[in-house]
Amino acid sequence: MPPSILGDLPRRQRYRVYARFVAILAGALGAYAFSVLVQENEYLWAVIPAVVLALATVAEFAVTDLLLDKRFPPESAALLDRLQQKLTTTNIHDAIVDSLNNCVRGFRGCDPSKISSTLHLRVDVLPDSDSGAVPSLIQVSAYTRKSLGGRRWRVLNPAVGLVGRCLRLNDIVWVNFRDRSEYDHRMVSEFGFSSDEVQRHTTSARSYLASPLRDEKQIVGVLYFFSTEPQVFPVAADLVELERTGQDVLRLLRVARIL
Repeated sequence: MPPSILGDLPRRQRYRVYARFVAILAGALGAYAFSVLVQENEYLWAVIPAVVLALATVAEFAVTDLLLDKRFPPESAALLDRLQQKLTTTNIHDAIVDSLNNCVRGFRGCDPSKISSTLHLRVDVLPDSDSGAVPSLIQVSAYTRKSLGGRRWRVLNPAVGLVGRCLRLNDIVWVNFRDRSEYDHRMVSEFGFSSDEVQRHTTSARSYLASPLRDEKQIVGVLYFFSTEPQVFPVAADLVELERTGQDVLRLLRVARIL
């Protein structure tokens, strides 16, 4: 599978492909060595590749079906499987991106070409502790501006960042930065990121807004926007347009039987 295709898969699915490739390769080499040694009547030595073959089979199952999914409870794993299947085999992803783009075009007093947006959905994860499942977010759509924003399928820590704040408060939140120095400082002191994490962010943006996606009163996701222009949000945002976009995205997710 080409790297460009693997890069568009969820991380758990990419690791599953890698693990199965390694297991298949190890199994094939073990089977070849076993057949050669048997033909040479080296039955005792043939036990070694036979064991390798058995271990490769067990490892493939353990890594792909146990270790990679242990971070997610069964309901979340099922949701992620539905997301991957629907967003890669139907036009739902493109329809969501179109809806976000239409929302951006409705913003006032700003340059829409300098705004990028994406959709995060709520998904429960199992932290390393024994505290049970906690709500988190996964980025399920590509950013509407390819050069602005990170890769989709990232699972976000709900305790940090503007998106996490939106999830925790179940309310619209926004923030503005004068320059890169203020961005770096506040992302650490106010939003909980480490300095290393901040360096991996898109640092050219200056104005951010996160709006809750609600199914009735329950928050099921976050619509996320940022602009490279300063002081765009919240003034530019049209609350009616944000609500309409949220309902449109919910309708798409329901039609696809994702929610």
